[in-house]
Amino acid sequence: MVHGTVIQAVYHFFSCRHSIGKYVIHDNNDENLMLKFSHDGDVSAFDVLYERHKAPLFRYILKQTRHNHAVTEELFQEVWSNLIRAREQYQPSARFSTYLFQIARNRMIDHVRRVSTRPVNDPETGHEDIASPDNHGPDRHAHTADCIEQLQTHVSRLPNEQHETFILKHEGEHTLGHIAEITGVTLETAKSRLRYAMKKLRELMPEECL
Repeated sequence: MVHGTVIQAVYHFFSCRHSIGKYVIHDNNDENLMLKFSHDGDVSAFDVLYERHKAPLFRYILKQTRHNHAVTEELFQEVWSNLIRAREQYQPSARFSTYLFQIARNRMIDHVRRVSTRPVNDPETGHEDIASPDNHGPDRHAHTADCIEQLQTHVSRLPNEQHETFILKHEGEHTLGHIAEITGVTLETAKSRLRYAMKKLRELMPEECL
């Protein structure tokens, strides 16, 4: 199992270099836990971070790879390995989840560059201010198997920047502000990308699924 492999690798790495902490308060915020891991070598702190973030991170990568499980598992491991290698450089200037997803996004960009010449990020214009999608969005009302299948198909066909923004919002449950930080764009551009994605999905989805 890919998740178990990550934990085993961390414990193996630190067993010869640091004392492994045994006591971590699970309601510590992510940033404090990362500092315990990066500065004190407290692997128990890493355990908590990993358990908190492994599922949304894996889902994000899986959707970004259009459900390519082999590539997803490879990139998933690369993200955590990168986090471990660069742990001493960590500074809590942003939320840990933002930092983690930025690493994931960079690994995804590297992967796309290796396998394709298609650009990952084309600047998108349009700065109309909108609210975040509410509970009336298509992703919240795909209540039948057919609707869900259609939604997944249409989401996978969105342009890269719209697809990424939609997945970060609805799979990673990030705010638009965090999405802007992760993707390195302005808040208005993040809003615009999400608006275009939602507009496109509403156009494509059958009325009964909306």
